[in-house]
Amino acid sequence: MAAGKGSKPDRRKRPDRPAPQPTAAPARPAVGAGGWAAFIILAGVLLYAPGLEYDFVFDDFALVKNNPAVQSLAQAARATVQGVAYRPLRTLSYALDHALGGMDPFVFHLSNLVWFALLLVAAWRVLRAAGLGDGAALAALGLFAVHPVHVDAVTYISGRRDLLSALFVLLAFWAYLQFRRTRRAWWWAAVLAGFLLAFMAKELGIVVPALIFLYEWVEETAAAEGGPWRRMGAGVRRTLRRGWWYWLPIAALGAGLAFYKVFLTAPSAKLGWWGGSFATNLLTVAKVLVYDLWLMVLPVTLRADYSYDGFPIAYTWADPLGLAAAVFVAALLAALVWLAATGRRQAAFWGLWFFVAILPMSHLVPHHELLAEHYLLLPSLGACALGGLGLAWLHGRNRRLAWAAGAGAAAFLMVVLLVHNPVYRDNVSLFADTAAKAPRCVRANRVLAEHHLDRGENDRAATYLERILAVPPLFEREQLSAAERRRLAQVQKRRRGEYVQRDLAMYLTTYRQLGHIYETRGEYQKAIDLFLGGSRFGALADMFYNDLGNLYARTGRWDDAARWYRRAVADDPQNHMAWSNLAAVHAEQGRLDECRRCLEEAIRIRPDFAQAWYNLAMLLARQDAPADRIAGHLTRALELGLPAPDRENAAALLNRLRTP
Repeated sequence: MAAGKGSKPDRRKRPDRPAPQPTAAPARPAVGAGGWAAFIILAGVLLYAPGLEYDFVFDDFALVKNNPAVQSLAQAARATVQGVAYRPLRTLSYALDHALGGMDPFVFHLSNLVWFALLLVAAWRVLRAAGLGDGAALAALGLFAVHPVHVDAVTYISGRRDLLSALFVLLAFWAYLQFRRTRRAWWWAAVLAGFLLAFMAKELGIVVPALIFLYEWVEETAAAEGGPWRRMGAGVRRTLRRGWWYWLPIAALGAGLAFYKVFLTAPSAKLGWWGGSFATNLLTVAKVLVYDLWLMVLPVTLRADYSYDGFPIAYTWADPLGLAAAVFVAALLAALVWLAATGRRQAAFWGLWFFVAILPMSHLVPHHELLAEHYLLLPSLGACALGGLGLAWLHGRNRRLAWAAGAGAAAFLMVVLLVHNPVYRDNVSLFADTAAKAPRCVRANRVLAEHHLDRGENDRAATYLERILAVPPLFEREQLSAAERRRLAQVQKRRRGEYVQRDLAMYLTTYRQLGHIYETRGEYQKAIDLFLGGSRFGALADMFYNDLGNLYARTGRWDDAARWYRRAVADDPQNHMAWSNLAAVHAEQGRLDECRRCLEEAIRIRPDFAQAWYNLAMLLARQDAPADRIAGHLTRALELGLPAPDRENAAALLNRLRTP
């Protein structure tokens, strides 16, 4: 029936439905990205905890244990003001450690771990601020935290320079990213502060302007339109046009610091190009870069020292490994630039980060340290970020495979780290490991030889000294002139307190020490051959002539001894020991007047030469000189400090002269 006017419409009864419920928010993970990052940082630091019980090694003795500036905050502060070239921020950090715990290596190792933890925090902030997603950033941080190539910077107390410099580089770059986002002036002030602090810790801080330019160029290139070549050019133009007012001043500051470091200080003991020419230098650089990349992927050949002859330098432009390495590096760089030109900004930026960050240690200006693993601390962040990007890409396609690959890589790196870390427990372990992996490494053999010489184990020391002399000297392979060799012999003076015994000095010392060992064995001809061999280098030949004179004097061949002593003083008229030794020969031959003249010359050169004063007093006694004159010489000798038994003899004679 139809409904009439005013009647209610007929509605069918609908079944009851449940009342609507409020929509629940999606469940949040129990631990966010920040929590996982904290866990990774803690795990990375704990992996290095066994190193807290290790001793000082290698440069630690010169830079920390025997460095007066470290033992006084006031001296460390003066060093900060007096010279940027001396890495004053590092010295100041050591002085703070000493003020807290004295010269206990535990305190210095603990401080390194604290700085490493701060570095990991800064790395996490940079990875996120530069645009990596949570997954890629966490994977990159994990690889960076456990990579064993960092042992040389974290466990090695002297690696503090790289920890501090890398930390402030990352803080400066993070401040730049904040400035780019907000355009707040105080962020740019933070960039400048971080840049200067990074440089004062170590010269690699010079890369801050280059990293800023790199990021700007990658971003502008990715945002440009057109084909790849057009986009690359547009990226450069837009970077120069839009950002010049803030990155150009910091680039100018960086250029000034680089000029100061390279031309106004003595940053390196290396003379000339690696291998002897510009071409061989480039090929050697390419080989070093390929080896660095190898360590990023398979760090199974880690060692503490790569000095001569522990790494294959290119000595000819036709070096096959060098040419292959140069082609590989050029192709890799071209591929990374192409990635930037095709809009793959993250992969391009982090891949190029590796090469830009290692630029100060790339030997475009040759440095005496060809390669060191602590150089890779900052560059390795780029390689680890690429690894994180790769794992994130794989996760989007096969989650299980990505987790398996990430876990496997982390486990492998941690095992290598735990195996390699104990190498740094003491100096002998450090260089024994190096010598086992690179038997021709000159410095490793020198350190081990010194260790055995200090313990009186001359025969064991001779084994390492003979290894050194089996390797042709680098300065001969590179055909350095006599003038350059003399300059090389003065390297310790130019280093201004950072004791580095390099190239020529190593060989000169080796020839002398091994010659003395042969002499004590009675193998005189071998000793003579070594002393003559050392004298051929054109630097400090007077030392070897003096050694030859001593050898002949000990065997009673006075004429031969006198001949070599005369050659010594002719080569260096300021060699007071040779004058004194020549005087002794004249005394044996009864030439007392000549003996007296030689002793007087030795005293003129070294007025504090106690032995010469004593010998002259005894000579005057033989010549029946006035008692007061003899007594005056004996008194002077005793004041300067004579060794026994001459001290007792001088005191007895002086007492008789003064007794009426």
